[in-house]
Amino acid sequence: MTATSLKANGALPVFALAQRMLGQRRRLILGFSLGAVALAAMTSALYSSFGDSYADLVDELPSAFDSMIGGADFSTAEGFLQVELFSIVAPGLVLGVAIMVGARSLAGAEEDGTLPLITTGPVRRSSVASAAILSTVMAAAFVSAGVFVGVVVGGRAGGVDVSVGRLVAACVSVWLFGAATGAIALAAGASTGSRAAATMVGTVVGIGSYVIDSFFPLSSALEPFAKISLWYPYAANQPLANGLAIDHAVILVVVAVVGFAVTLWGFERRDLRS
Repeated sequence: MTATSLKANGALPVFALAQRMLGQRRRLILGFSLGAVALAAMTSALYSSFGDSYADLVDELPSAFDSMIGGADFSTAEGFLQVELFSIVAPGLVLGVAIMVGARSLAGAEEDGTLPLITTGPVRRSSVASAAILSTVMAAAFVSAGVFVGVVVGGRAGGVDVSVGRLVAACVSVWLFGAATGAIALAAGASTGSRAAATMVGTVVGIGSYVIDSFFPLSSALEPFAKISLWYPYAANQPLANGLAIDHAVILVVVAVVGFAVTLWGFERRDLRS
């Protein structure tokens, strides 16, 4: 498929293309979203039963463990949820769906031959890439919303009071983190045409960010480099306890925008599989 073959006679609406892409991944997105609701609800509901005893246990652990969890206060519901839900579980779910949707929307569809089904009719490449960007962002948003709903439902069931404003801040932060990582996966797939490459790059960035943020502070030589990971702007401010840090949010937005710009450029320049 040549660079001009997708540019004939106008463009299909980006939103219609994105809706089609999301529809093709609906089971995947629904599964991640329902999983987010269930895990968030269970974690939130359990705080009233285990919060105090868990705080006592954490106080007895080595200081190295405290640096890995960001110094969260387990005596509060916000601190408990920050560690038990927003430290690994929530970002892991959003990261997973963003990478999978991002990798499959362009590179995956190109590899399995379904890209022509997405691009039936006159459509510009920029519209296809923009739709893939929108579907990746929306997939991350759906799972982030699932986390929000789960915490609210579980909190009410367990009598746990969590600030709605700060919960929104935490969910926005995890959404931006997923969008940024998904953008990197999408850019890799658009530039190479390989779903495996897109998945690998996104996974390495996501897991590598967690490793850097968690373990580099344990070494005085590596600590100055701990802030280079995407996990730092996501988690350093603990938005569930302290609200959204605008400067950290801006960093994630900039990474996402750059990733999406590379997606548009990479998809435009290649000859696609027919």
